[in-house]
Amino acid sequence: MRTETGVRQWYWWPLCVLGLTALSCGGSETQSIDDLNSPQTPPRGAAAIEPWIAQGFYRSWKCEPAPHPASPFGAHGDNRVCSNDLLSAAGPGEFPVGAASVKEIYSGPNVVGFSVSRHTAAGTSGSTWYWYERIGQDGGATDAQGARVCVGCHSQAGNNRPGHDYVYTQVR
Repeated sequence: MRTETGVRQWYWWPLCVLGLTALSCGGSETQSIDDLNSPQTPPRGAAAIEPWIAQGFYRSWKCEPAPHPASPFGAHGDNRVCSNDLLSAAGPGEFPVGAASVKEIYSGPNVVGFSVSRHTAAGTSGSTWYWYERIGQDGGATDAQGARVCVGCHSQAGNNRPGHDYVYTQVR
């Protein structure tokens, strides 16, 4: 009996640890607990954000008048940026929680992808921003709170470059 119990404990313990790790570390990048019908706040998670983008809520925000080539530090190609009310009205310093932007990414006259950023928590670190990007219909997507690839570039906003607090373009 002792051996059998010991085997059972050894067998289940790693599974429990893996299960708890999966619950605490995963899910937030692919699931949304946000309001899917908020015209001012993009939801998090590819499954939620793609239908939100398709509804076109962001088109009622303050948007650049037309697509243009990427800025000298831009990595997204031809684009057009839209800022929600919180981002558009914010002054210098930390952007308010809920500030967000959507970037349409173009190939010629066609929108071929989107980049979305949203300030989800107070603070001035990259981990306080949610990032989403998809180019093409079947292309891989960036979809994460504090996504390293996005933070790595956007941390330079305001550091001898335009913008501040992880945002290069604030449309007013």
